[in-house]
Amino acid sequence: LNKNVCAYDRIRVNWTLATPPSDPHLALYETTPVIGNEAPRPRAKILLTLPPLPPVDADLPRELHDLSGGVAVEPLLTAMRWNADSWTMTLEFEKATNAPPIKDVRAFDRLISTNIELRALTASWEANGQHLAIHINAPNDADAVQEAFDSRSFWAACAPWPPPSRHPPVLSGEAVMRVPVASSYEVALVNDGRVESNAGSILVEACDGTFVSDIDRVDDTLTESIDADDVWLELPGVYASSGQRHISLPPEELPLQAQQDWGLEFWIYIEDAPTGAHRGLFFKGDVDRLGGQRTPSAWLAPDSNKVALRVSTDKGLDIGADTDTPLPVKKWTHLQFGFHNLSDASDVKYLLTLDVDGARDATLEIFDQVTWNDGPLQLFRDPDRRGVRGFIADIKVRARAPSREHAQKNYQAADRDKPDLHRPDVEATDALVPMEDPWAVALASTENCASFNERLANYEAASPINKDASRIAAELLLFGAERLATGPKFCEDADAPPPLTGEALRKGVSYLERAVAMGDAAASRMLASLTLAGFVSTETKDLKAIAPPHTMGPVVASRLGDAVHTNNTERAVQLLYQAAMHGDARACLALSNRYRFGRGTSQSQEAAAWYAKCAAAIAKEEFHTPGEQTFVELNRITDETVADGSVDDNQRGDEDAQLQAQMQRAEEGDIDACVASGDLLYWGARGFQRDHVRARRFFKVAADADHAHARCLYASMLLRGEGGDTDHAEAVRQYEVAASAGSAKALNGLGYEYFYGNHLPKNSTKAYGYFAEAARLDADGDSNFNAAHCLAHGIGVEKNVKEAARLYERAATRHGHFDAAFEIALVKHGG
Repeated sequence: LNKNVCAYDRIRVNWTLATPPSDPHLALYETTPVIGNEAPRPRAKILLTLPPLPPVDADLPRELHDLSGGVAVEPLLTAMRWNADSWTMTLEFEKATNAPPIKDVRAFDRLISTNIELRALTASWEANGQHLAIHINAPNDADAVQEAFDSRSFWAACAPWPPPSRHPPVLSGEAVMRVPVASSYEVALVNDGRVESNAGSILVEACDGTFVSDIDRVDDTLTESIDADDVWLELPGVYASSGQRHISLPPEELPLQAQQDWGLEFWIYIEDAPTGAHRGLFFKGDVDRLGGQRTPSAWLAPDSNKVALRVSTDKGLDIGADTDTPLPVKKWTHLQFGFHNLSDASDVKYLLTLDVDGARDATLEIFDQVTWNDGPLQLFRDPDRRGVRGFIADIKVRARAPSREHAQKNYQAADRDKPDLHRPDVEATDALVPMEDPWAVALASTENCASFNERLANYEAASPINKDASRIAAELLLFGAERLATGPKFCEDADAPPPLTGEALRKGVSYLERAVAMGDAAASRMLASLTLAGFVSTETKDLKAIAPPHTMGPVVASRLGDAVHTNNTERAVQLLYQAAMHGDARACLALSNRYRFGRGTSQSQEAAAWYAKCAAAIAKEEFHTPGEQTFVELNRITDETVADGSVDDNQRGDEDAQLQAQMQRAEEGDIDACVASGDLLYWGARGFQRDHVRARRFFKVAADADHAHARCLYASMLLRGEGGDTDHAEAVRQYEVAASAGSAKALNGLGYEYFYGNHLPKNSTKAYGYFAEAARLDADGDSNFNAAHCLAHGIGVEKNVKEAARLYERAATRHGHFDAAFEIALVKHGG
């Protein structure tokens, strides 16, 4: 550590860490922290860059495996016993294991996962490898195990295999940081929330030419040197926003936690005219913890696109004013916000400044004491209101507030890489068939499997006023069929579409461009895909034939030619931005991958994470559409199964002899067939259409025959009103019977009823108790998720975010639980 530096100098710190890394970072403090204690909140935080984890061989044979099943079979843990007198815990397996040697805690953790962190133990195998006896050697560990057994909260399971990759025992490296404010600081190494070591103090001085006094930063009469290296944090890339989500920057990532001078800079493209409500640009605070504190924040005004600048002071939470000039719509505008603290011992003064396209637009002077807060900086919206719909690009946080000269220089530098969004020029397309309700007529023609020409004419007629109609007209011209939300509609008796011609291509693309101009997300994504495909010729011989709908073959068009303006990655990315802004999950996912690997965009992990988060949030909404939950089937396709025609065996639904035989057995009352057939019909699997009425009937037959799992499936449909009326009383009865047989799914269902109070009296404590007991059995993802949700929010139990994260991760990784995967991703994304 170099001890004496100038402000903004690069400070290099060599570090060594001999404990497992968990959020390791350097922290700057004003006073010396105590080694070994919990780390206090720092003035600044610098994350350590760790070396990549070594690769793990996924084909390793299991160290602990079922002896009868071989090295690939995980043994089943069936019972746990605790002898308090001898401090011995015994784990019993269903069958004998290969009994690998366990010489220490590290070897034990490699094979067995528990919710108690053991520090010293002696392990031995008994009963020919079917029992594992663990003698606890640390008194505190024994007390923890005793408490867990008494509360019935102890759990154990075979650890995931292959074992997770781990860092070597000792890590070292170099960290680089810059400090903008002159002062004396203590530098400490922090890991897992505790101070590991103290590197000593550094003195940051205001050297000549590197630091300008506070008053000079806004004195327009003085010439300042422009330091291009004052960017504290940068988020490159274009961020499409529907106004519903935000980027959150923790206070530790802001210059001295945003309590001194700093600046915020970005490009913005506003899609909509004023909406009558405030729309958030950014908000600094934490509503749940700090109430309405908002130093600093900015919105677009309700009835104009003027910017509302706000702070909190000792006189009020919402102090500020609106700017004079509204921001333009559908045009890139460069904004720079400056936060100037000009206070001294005798005078209190703060300035908020806004520069638009390099010119000073507004200066807000505040002479009351500003109230700072340690909440995150949220970009795109505030916690209570929707944000701006449009795009924000190339976000920069600067370690100084810009003067007029700085703002102009920053704008000139940013303008060289100004983002671009091209809107298609839409040619007029005449409606072919006038009618009173063209959209309803078009939909009816699809449902009735009318002729291709009739369907096309109806959608063309509706296209001038309906974006969906314009997109579907393009689908008919380009692909020969309507591509509905649940898949193309195949009409076996309908006529085949005409051959694809250059004229049809150009016309189809014009309909897509019309739909894009009208704000259709799917059309934007489709046009982007066609543009990326590199179609360069409209010659008939270069066109691949379109498979007629009734063949159920792949609908593919290739070499679409200049109808899609040739291969243009930049244009395609612009279209993906449009689709993402309108909430298309697939476009968000495509942009995430492009930013992650720098394909057609700059490489930006921040933008990649933003778009992945947007895609997941939209997918979550789609996943919870009643009756339309996503179901994924994984079937291996090989050359042999394609060649012998068996590739779709057991996948043809009503046309599959084996599946129909199973359905017939279910109709005759075979219990196992009822459960299996009900599952196929509930999800619409293996070629069947979803049929919740029939699925519910099959589940009821099996439930009446005392099939515990069927009782839970039937009760779940009763709760949701799927396949019939909602009946909470009957659902509770079914759950209670199944729970008495030890069903984790039933325990979770009873917790659900107590949580919402639909039939049982609402009781959060009882709800959590049922969720926790079901999660202890670890038989499904729902119970783990519900217990984690209660722990994360303190519902019916004391709040415990760490335990919630553990259960979320277990539900996601062991059970593939969708919502748990989303929640643990949010935890990791937010740090």
